[in-house]
Amino acid sequence: MSAPVNVEIATDENFNSDGYLAANPDVKATGISARLHFDLHGRREGRVQVIGPPDAAVTRIAVMGNCQAPVLAACLRTMLPDAEIHGIHLGVSSTEAVAVSDVILLQTEFAALKDNSAIIPDRQVPRARLWPTFYHAGFHPDLVYAQAGGTALKSPLHDYNSALTIYGWLRGLSVKQTVGLYCERVFDRLGYFTYAASSDARLVEDFDLAGLDGAALLASLKRQVPFCHAVNHPTLAAVARIAERVLDAAGLAPSVRGVERFLADPLLAGPIWPVYPPIAERLGLAGSFEFKAGGAPVRILDLEGFVAGSFAAYEGQAPSDIQCDRLTAQADRYRDLENLTSPARRSSNPYRNLPDHQFWSRAMAGVASADLDPVIQPKFRLTPSDRIATAGSCFAQHIARTLIARGFNYHVTEPGPGGAELFSARFGNIYSARQLLQLAHRAYGQFQPRDIAWIRPDGRYVDPFRPQITPEGYGSEPEVAQALPEHFAAVRRMFEESDLFIFTVGLTEIWESTADGAVFPVAPGVVAQPPDPSQYRFANMTAAEVRADLTAFIAFIRERNPDLKILLTVSPVPLVATYEGRHVLVSTTYSKSVLRAAVGEICQDHVGVDYFPSYEIITSWHSAGTYFEGDYRSVAESGVAHVMRVFGRHYMAASPQPNPRQDDALRAEFAQSSKILCDEEALDATG
Repeated sequence: MSAPVNVEIATDENFNSDGYLAANPDVKATGISARLHFDLHGRREGRVQVIGPPDAAVTRIAVMGNCQAPVLAACLRTMLPDAEIHGIHLGVSSTEAVAVSDVILLQTEFAALKDNSAIIPDRQVPRARLWPTFYHAGFHPDLVYAQAGGTALKSPLHDYNSALTIYGWLRGLSVKQTVGLYCERVFDRLGYFTYAASSDARLVEDFDLAGLDGAALLASLKRQVPFCHAVNHPTLAAVARIAERVLDAAGLAPSVRGVERFLADPLLAGPIWPVYPPIAERLGLAGSFEFKAGGAPVRILDLEGFVAGSFAAYEGQAPSDIQCDRLTAQADRYRDLENLTSPARRSSNPYRNLPDHQFWSRAMAGVASADLDPVIQPKFRLTPSDRIATAGSCFAQHIARTLIARGFNYHVTEPGPGGAELFSARFGNIYSARQLLQLAHRAYGQFQPRDIAWIRPDGRYVDPFRPQITPEGYGSEPEVAQALPEHFAAVRRMFEESDLFIFTVGLTEIWESTADGAVFPVAPGVVAQPPDPSQYRFANMTAAEVRADLTAFIAFIRERNPDLKILLTVSPVPLVATYEGRHVLVSTTYSKSVLRAAVGEICQDHVGVDYFPSYEIITSWHSAGTYFEGDYRSVAESGVAHVMRVFGRHYMAASPQPNPRQDDALRAEFAQSSKILCDEEALDATG
């Protein structure tokens, strides 16, 4: 292996032009002499110069590519601290280091450079291996590149333009009219919600081309969404994931992983395109129309400011000189978009342009019972490899059983006897939000209830928090206690390893200990008797209490698994009995109303927490009671099948697919745009 040369700090006394250029390959790209660069920058920056032959003990790696290359190189320097890493931004940095490198990482978009011996000498070609070119428009489908008279069309975000803003300017719309185009109806017409599918497919193909496991790498990136600042500017965390896979494929062992924890993200200094709110909502993210311009000082533009700034930048251009591939290739979609945004008038009916699903007559009255689908915009989607855990009331068991039967990746950390997988861990039914919160606290040692075991009429002992999980019971109270460490370890693994946690909340009526507030799934005396029955009381939780418990649970678990997605449902199963002095139907209505209201507010307030309307599907007038058995309480198999059919359609299916013609156009656009070299770094290099 060749290795880095010996160097010294360049000073006025020892300055050597050749040594300075050899140690600083970026200097040649500035177009100024070595001495002038030293006088302007090098002396102040403490630049070094070569003074001797290479040290043969150290590996030298050249990273060649677009603006992503210096970022990958920065990650590699931290991961391989004993190697010499050169980040070569093609068109900006010198390529001299390539000739003496042991490993050449060449970005896929520039793979043809292996045939250019002026850049990669023939003897070095065997040392070249590919690394991916990042380009993903799923978060930023409106971002385009365009030309004006043969040069890049500029906006307040440099080369990044908005297709809708260009459209508005070419159509002669005002700034206000153009701002009005940024709405869900227009996005839907343009297929913006399907760009993620085309982008995902292209990214996987490019990862595979670089010899990486494309599907696995994409899945890793999707745990850190959004994983890019703009279509070709990945986040530092995304580049770090790519760097890890590149080193693994090259057989090089990094000294540390997750280097984004220790480095600043250099691409944050460039322009940052927002994830528009309607798109963000579909992806389960927080969105905005805040556009960050590149450079310093930091300047943030709102949507109106960005559109106005773009119009000002386009001023003086002839409309015929502006060329945007998107508007040409998809001209049938970019037509009369302003007709989708009728101006607001005082006399206008605010319901006039609402979608069909918001009207009972269109969404319910004319829809067959089996076709009812009340899910509109799921906050997230799952890949086949994502691990799903469940907990909750009796209805949660139906969900678990169906997930297993349909081959979903149902995550079980504590199987029951004979491999039974009715629960993700053996905690039994969890009916209330308070019970779930306390289970999490107990599993992590933050709550130790006084109650350990209750005794059954047959003299056997049970765990009062899961009284029916072991049918044969236990011989003594110590036996109950001895089973807890293994159980709690399984619960911790479930929370920490799962990608999705489905919780079905069922009851507001609880029984709790007056000593420490511990909540139990059944009242004392129903299955087993506590030592002193007088130490327990009945309570009926309010919506505020349920909301507080769920909020605390989400915060607690997200500290241990920040990427965990949570899907909340309300059990449609009525109360078997009520302790309140009123009709069981009235208590059931109260309980379900409280739970539904609390869960709805929780989902509005939290990213990555969604509501699934299994309760509405089962209890809807649409089914005319057919989704219940003859006791009007047990859910029929047909109802469970309907619920899981809707769940699979929205949460397990692939991202919405673009129509084939649009997909072809997008792939061509992505391929062309990914070849563009960012030039804001070039401006820095010459400044």
